[in-house]
Amino acid sequence: CKSFTSTRFRCSTRTDDPSGCSTSRIYSTSASDPPLTRESRTRTVSPPNPDLDERQLACLAAAKLLVLDVDGTLTDGRVVYVGDRESQAFCVRDGQGLVWLRRAGMKLAWIRGRGSEPTRRRAEELQVEFVRLRCRDKTGALREVQGELGIGPAETIAMGDDLPDLALAAGASFFAAP
Repeated sequence: CKSFTSTRFRCSTRTDDPSGCSTSRIYSTSASDPPLTRESRTRTVSPPNPDLDERQLACLAAAKLLVLDVDGTLTDGRVVYVGDRESQAFCVRDGQGLVWLRRAGMKLAWIRGRGSEPTRRRAEELQVEFVRLRCRDKTGALREVQGELGIGPAETIAMGDDLPDLALAAGASFFAAP
């Protein structure tokens, strides 16, 4: 078990996990610490992810915009109707992560081919600033958001799970599929 303590954070890394993976936890050293900001996040030291190369890590570090597809990325990908209405289930842990990213200064955008009230409502709850629903041209929607923010592909990361989402990959320095 390795650990370090800084003036603001204490990190404990355990490598004795039965799965063989190392587990890191970062704790605030004071209950009165302000929320993490983009500046304080860059001072947090964590071990590099062995699955990512230096270029990928650099892309993630430079990111200012996270663009996500919804179906299959933020949901389990099923389309469920309750009467005439579409129903969706979102993971609360994903939502909390998005809130933390937004508070740290990351701009968030959801670009979805379908449109539904549950998607709009969840985006509103999480204060996702850019939401594009019923989008047939994901490349154009991404360029529009980037233009509004003055952020280019080098500062954009994206995630999607289906062929239409590859349009997001073309406008991002880093693309992931869940």
